[in-house]
Amino acid sequence: MALKAVVYSLSGKSWVVDGQQGWSVLDVMKALEDTSGVPRRDQRLILGDQELKETDLLSTLGEEVHLSLLVRNPEIGDWLQKIKAAEFPQDLFRSAPEHIRDNQEIALAVVSRHGFSLKFASHNLRDDRQVVLAAVQQTGAALAYASESLKAEKDLVLLAVKCHGAALEHASQDLQSDREVVLAAVSNQARALRFAAEELRADAEVVAVAALKDAAALAFVTCAKVLCNRRVMEPVVKRNPAALQYAGEELRWDRALLLQAIKKDPSALKYVPEELRSHWDFGHLGSSRYPNDNEYSDKYQDEKYEYRHVILNKATAQKVWRLTNSMGRLMQEDEWRGVGVEQSRGWVHYEIHRPEPHILLFRRHLGTDPTTGKVPGA
Repeated sequence: MALKAVVYSLSGKSWVVDGQQGWSVLDVMKALEDTSGVPRRDQRLILGDQELKETDLLSTLGEEVHLSLLVRNPEIGDWLQKIKAAEFPQDLFRSAPEHIRDNQEIALAVVSRHGFSLKFASHNLRDDRQVVLAAVQQTGAALAYASESLKAEKDLVLLAVKCHGAALEHASQDLQSDREVVLAAVSNQARALRFAAEELRADAEVVAVAALKDAAALAFVTCAKVLCNRRVMEPVVKRNPAALQYAGEELRWDRALLLQAIKKDPSALKYVPEELRSHWDFGHLGSSRYPNDNEYSDKYQDEKYEYRHVILNKATAQKVWRLTNSMGRLMQEDEWRGVGVEQSRGWVHYEIHRPEPHILLFRRHLGTDPTTGKVPGA
């Protein structure tokens, strides 16, 4: 199919470019450079009120399309060419003359690749919706450098927080109080909750969305009632037992919730009230998966002792727990034998392994007679 582009300049001149199937606007520009003498880098082709991109296909515009040609200032064209070729366009833009940093086309070329460069754009361009939109599409955090009026535009702020939740910090106060905006922010970055208005940091639904993504967001909750709300906290603790540290006072004593957390992660025991830690259920639940029978390790040694450890089954571990007053002391030989630990003579229970108290640590001097338990030369 034959394609045709008729191009008009502001001075009244016109040129006809005969195209081919598969041509892009870039191909039209190259042909136009040959016929008009206007360098491609200085050409801006307009269809209606929209500037065409070099990658746009001519066939999508119709068999015959009428375009307007705007000719750039050669200096702007030179800067655009340098920016497009630069690996780090932000470095060029940062040190560019003020009138270059006030040019919308150049700013768009830079912030679409490096949104943070909005910081170096002129005051006018930081209030230009098209430029700011391009910047936050590249990185939501660029919202920090937008004008105050644009920080109050909901659709622009929503776009920013959906790709960088913490951009909520730079939204207007009204939008920090907007439920839809805050939910979008915490769905992306849970800890963005700290930038929400106080009433939304006390909102059960908002808190739940944030905490299920990252339990640490609970540190920013402003309402004790929410932290005592089982419907909010139970799913969070189930996913991340460390969330217990943020639970309200009532839930910190909720036996079922505590046991559920410790079963998944034994280290959550440190968030259990001191008065409950000595109870068998809390001290041992989840500290391991108990073997069916006591398990004895191979021996290992240093220059002075040989060592071994014994992993207790649950019944034996319970006996030891009661015998030693919640593992408050070491056992004598007659005691560990009395609860069912079977090994040769001379072994000494020498240390309590508190993270896993069901594992007993033993040692004896090298050369100990395993029949009598006596140490040579002693």
